[in-house]
Amino acid sequence: MTYKELVNAVLTRLREDQTNSVAQTPYSLLVGAFVNDAKRVIEDSWQWRVLTNYAVFNVAANVQTTMDLDNAVPVPQGTSFWERARPCIDLETNLPMIYVVTDDKERQLGLISTATDRVSRASFANDSTSGYLDSIYITMNPAPATGCSNIRLSTYPDVTDATETIHMYFVNPQNDLLSDTDVLLIPHAPVIQLAYLYCLYERGEELGEVLTLTSNKAEGALADAIMFDSGMSAELRLQVN
Repeated sequence: MTYKELVNAVLTRLREDQTNSVAQTPYSLLVGAFVNDAKRVIEDSWQWRVLTNYAVFNVAANVQTTMDLDNAVPVPQGTSFWERARPCIDLETNLPMIYVVTDDKERQLGLISTATDRVSRASFANDSTSGYLDSIYITMNPAPATGCSNIRLSTYPDVTDATETIHMYFVNPQNDLLSDTDVLLIPHAPVIQLAYLYCLYERGEELGEVLTLTSNKAEGALADAIMFDSGMSAELRLQVN
């Protein structure tokens, strides 16, 4: 659904007139803000298959390798890694989805997370030797492009002893919907129900049963969407295997 369609779906539930543009009235703008708030919550509730991209991370032997994610080309192409991108977790192993795909060297790598560039290498300061690629560590890019990912990726050990290719998977949520024609990627039902609930809270006039029913519908819509998406992901894994 488009941004305008989402806003109109919420307005209908509020018994308000539909709008020709999200920016048409102050109230339609408010509903649009609630739609984006709900979108963020739903995006963060699950690793949606439609939001999953991976970056190709080439490591050269005997060269220190670092890559800012906002400079990477996602696969599939046609988008960018946005500011809320996060590593994807393999739900079967509970490990980050980082794989060496070099022929005859295929394996899964670990992920070391640190808070800032200032402390990123502190625990590895005395390890300057070349070695077998063991992990990727993730730090903050101090100067990301506006709206793009602030993730910086580096190899551990700093200098590896082999040339390898890595695929690292990310959940890559959309930035806020802005234009009337911007299309929501994740399932629309839980977004609409949650945005409607936010509107009821904002009005402060429809409490009790209506609020409880709407809250239950929002939770149910999210649970149904996650169940369907996880089932589709499982079917895809079976086809690949």
